[in-house]
Amino acid sequence: MRQIRSPYRFAFKYGIANGLFLILTAAIPYATGSIKQIGQWPQYIYILFFIGLLLFSINRFRNQYSADFNLKICILIGVIISIVSAWFFGLYNLFFDGFIDPDFAAQQVASTIRQLESSPNMTPDRLERLTAHAKRAHDPLYGSLNILVVNLILGTVVSTVAGLIFKTKNTKVSQI
Repeated sequence: MRQIRSPYRFAFKYGIANGLFLILTAAIPYATGSIKQIGQWPQYIYILFFIGLLLFSINRFRNQYSADFNLKICILIGVIISIVSAWFFGLYNLFFDGFIDPDFAAQQVASTIRQLESSPNMTPDRLERLTAHAKRAHDPLYGSLNILVVNLILGTVVSTVAGLIFKTKNTKVSQI
């Protein structure tokens, strides 16, 4: 008989894997110097990976511990993976902006402001508001909190849907 494993421990290792993948999607474009050319593709790849990892981990927990499987545990697994991966990325983000390249955020803000100023339809009031937003968005703490919120929303929604789907499949299998 298998020993019942805590969903916290179970999800923690997947959170670490997700956090490392998130760090890779940020570090590879920086290391190759292709941040401007590559666009949003790393974020899209990360979201797909995150959804796949959530589905895989919930399904694996269901297969290993089907007696303990319920919607609450599914959501718990999704939230833990989200928090752990955002925490890892937050540490990386603060380390990156503090030690690896402290001027990176300022360079990105300056580049964004130049692009905004070159826009022909930009009013001075709108330029001022967008400049303030660009400065706030490139703050490492703000970026880390943004990743946390996005991860929590996505993790909660995906794990809830996955829990409902997998629980329905589990119920149908046991009725047959």
